[in-house]
Amino acid sequence: MSNDLGFPLVNCVLTYLGTSPIDALAVYSVGNTPEAYATSSSDLDLSIRDPLMAQLREQKFQAITYDQEFYVEAGASDLWEVQAAFGYRCGVAVSLDLPGNRRFALGIDRDKPLPHGAELTMLMAHLQLLAVHAQAAADRLFPLTEATSLRVPLTSRELEIMKYTMDGKSSAVIAQLLNINIGTVNFHVQKFCRKLGVATRLQAALKAQSMKLI
Repeated sequence: MSNDLGFPLVNCVLTYLGTSPIDALAVYSVGNTPEAYATSSSDLDLSIRDPLMAQLREQKFQAITYDQEFYVEAGASDLWEVQAAFGYRCGVAVSLDLPGNRRFALGIDRDKPLPHGAELTMLMAHLQLLAVHAQAAADRLFPLTEATSLRVPLTSRELEIMKYTMDGKSSAVIAQLLNINIGTVNFHVQKFCRKLGVATRLQAALKAQSMKLI
């Protein structure tokens, strides 16, 4: 149906949320995202900065459009330039908050400009309808099992910071090594501590080792 609407790129994401809107017990994604772009688009730092992701977290079941101007106005033109190289120049997305602390998001994208007026309104209505059907299919394909709920997914950046922590490096040193700011390092530390249910970064590293996460 995405192709019928004139959008060759499509992605669906079902998230079982944790203790905050950006925490997750499990994340399942289905789509035709180019492999070369998938790696960079999954980076948590970029996701936090992405104005489209921020709006999807705030606005439920309201279709959101984006293009270059959308990112420029949000002060994130560099993010648009990266994704535009892979065909993500403009698109429409919608998110749904579901029972059981779940969130479902659906986005369709292309490299041609979006339509205007009544055609755009109709497109957004079609996407909302498509999201309802796609969400039901995702629930059947990816149920939250006990094994899933016990799994603690750590991002590659969280694991990287945790390993440096195990080597005794401070947040300031880690920030220099990874070329990010100290606030971002501490954010990741707090996040993986919450995921693992511990109070300190050292406890997190030891628990991650015992769970064979690192």
